[in-house]
Amino acid sequence: RFSGDDRYVACGCADGKIKIYNLETNKMAFLLANQVLTEYEIMPITCLWWRPGEHKTQNVLVSVSAEGKVNHWHVTSGKKLHTIEMVDENHLYALDYNLDGSQFSTAGKDYKIRVYDENTKSCIQTLGGGLDLPGHANWVFCVKYDPSNPNIQVSSGWDNTMMIYDIWKNFP
Repeated sequence: RFSGDDRYVACGCADGKIKIYNLETNKMAFLLANQVLTEYEIMPITCLWWRPGEHKTQNVLVSVSAEGKVNHWHVTSGKKLHTIEMVDENHLYALDYNLDGSQFSTAGKDYKIRVYDENTKSCIQTLGGGLDLPGHANWVFCVKYDPSNPNIQVSSGWDNTMMIYDIWKNFP
């Protein structure tokens, strides 16, 4: 994922690390990594997003992983600022921010799309949810905010469908 100023590109790796390269020097500038894990605990980074908008802390990269965690990283210091961990061992595959950076959404193995408030890091809405509710019937691999309407999200997954949700009506 390219940074907003196109100075860096962040690469999520299968070993759970994030490598960030400076595009002017073509060299690795930063390495973000969890504490040392055994080979059985390592899960790949599946999606990255540079946090958009005006925030007190700049240079924040957000990652989701097959481990089921959302991590907010401060790139220049290498520190993990915040972690959201799925309680149901959900693998996460997709991440997107709305234009002003006030909300982000994740999606993954449990067929659900979760919408979070960026300031509180709390889930403010859950969309879909499996065979009994309107929504995806298999893993969700893509979620995207509509740039012209921040209440609309589009998702797609292994069920060969594309869903369009109104976030506040929870209806595809």
